[in-house]
Amino acid sequence: MYITKFGHSCLLVEEGGARILIDPGSYSTMQNDVRNVDVILITHEHQDHLDLESLKMILSNNPEAKIVTNDGAGKMLAGEGIEYQEIKDGESTAIKNIPIEAFGRDHAMIHSTIPVIRNTGFFIAKRFFYPGDAFVRPYMTETETAKEPPATYERTVAHMPLSDYARDNPFLNAKVGLPKPVEILALPVTAPWMRSAEAVDYAAELKPKICIPVHDGMLKNPDTGHRLAKQILEPMGIEIRVLEPGQQGKF
Repeated sequence: MYITKFGHSCLLVEEGGARILIDPGSYSTMQNDVRNVDVILITHEHQDHLDLESLKMILSNNPEAKIVTNDGAGKMLAGEGIEYQEIKDGESTAIKNIPIEAFGRDHAMIHSTIPVIRNTGFFIAKRFFYPGDAFVRPYMTETETAKEPPATYERTVAHMPLSDYARDNPFLNAKVGLPKPVEILALPVTAPWMRSAEAVDYAAELKPKICIPVHDGMLKNPDTGHRLAKQILEPMGIEIRVLEPGQQGKF
């Protein structure tokens, strides 16, 4: 798997011949020139993850690219006459035989006075998880649970809408849930909706082999957002792999 970071939270994932672009937002522009994109995944409608002008440029260069997102971002796209495939929590699709699974429903709360919008995390090729703007966890289906022994998380991370999830799907409750193993995690490191300690705890619970810091485009010195993650997670055996804007990594 190859992952290129265009900036902030915009990534290009290449796996098995598939080219998957994630969250073309307003904090980066390099994605505007990318070619041969098969699918564009959009976690939510905030401009730093979905910039309509950037998206239109990408589509002009990649007219065959398919967009996959939730109904929240989808309404914005529909208003612009842009076609998309809607995906919901627990559903999956595939591109060139590469599985793409959707997890989560809500963006983390920014403030009680600000309405909560939809947010969808994407699990790609059963290796790489991109949560968007929420500390959501990919979970096993009942069929998968029958094949693998259950596991549990040690504690609950703030901002996950557990009350909503527990009512409909107890697998999403972190204290009794059945988590999927995550090898590579795109880890948000700074945002109005989170504290650094929460991000580190989230990664510690998922226990990926590698974290790629994202959501750092608003930092004058992004290294300040990476330092705490390195300090705490690397002694746990979790590698922090920083990708600079425009840099590609092999995973």
